[in-house]
Parts: sequence; C-alpha cells; structure tokens
Amino acid sequence: MVLLFIIFLMQFAIACACLAVDKREQKQLTSTAWNYSIESQLNLINTTEEHFQCCGFDRVLPSDWTRCEAEGLACAKDHKCDDCWTVMEASVNNAFKASGGVGLFFSFTEIFGILVSWSYRNMRDPRADPTAFLQE
Repeated sequence: MVLLFIIFLMQFAIACACLAVDKREQKQLTSTAWNYSIESQLNLINTTEEHFQCCGFDRVLPSDWTRCEAEGLACAKDHKCDDCWTVMEASVNNAFKASGGVGLFFSFTEIFGILVSWSYRNMRDPRADPTAFLQE
C-alpha cells in the first residue's frame, strides 16, 4: 500500500508538471533536445525535418539550408521552408497536454487501488481455522 502511494505521488507530480508547462518552457525544452540531437543524433533532426517539411529550429541559418537541400526537402530548393518550431509548436503542446491528462487519469486509478488494498488487506483472519469454511 505504501508502494502504491509512492507511485501515485510520482505519477501525480509528473502529470501536473506536464500540464503546467507553458509555451516558453516547451520551446526551451524542445530547443535543448534539438541542440543535443544536432551534436549526437543528426538522423533524428533529418527525420523530423522530413516529417514536418521544415528546416532549422527557430530560425533558418545558411548551414541549415545546406543540410536541408542535401536531405532533398522540396521546400529547401527555393528556400521557402518554415522553421521547425513554428510547424511543431501545436504538436508539442498537444503532446504535453495529452501526457498530463493520461498521467492524471492513471494516478487517480492508483488512489482506487490504494483504497481497495486498504479495505481488503485484513479480510481473512490468519489465526482462524482454515478448515472452518469447509465444515457444514
């Protein structure tokens, strides 16, 4: 029961944090992940740019145009790609809100589990005769 309560606290805190993140913080978190991916996992950036048909994170630098043209993005040929944050902002916001909502839902089902385990934990008396239920 204590373990269920600890899990509830963690789920509830993370769900509330996801719901409390505002657009500025979402951009900061996404920018940090983007910069880390440029240094270590460039294929993730390439896949994201191909999926959203965008180039660069919040502004398109000359090095971004070179990379996007090499990827073969249609919008990069005539330099008319939007930056990726403009395109992904709604998706990132929806992901945070959905994660927070699902987390809140399951954290409150943990409360139900705590109540059920508390009500049933001492249902059978261990000192009772186990054959007492079998006699007529």
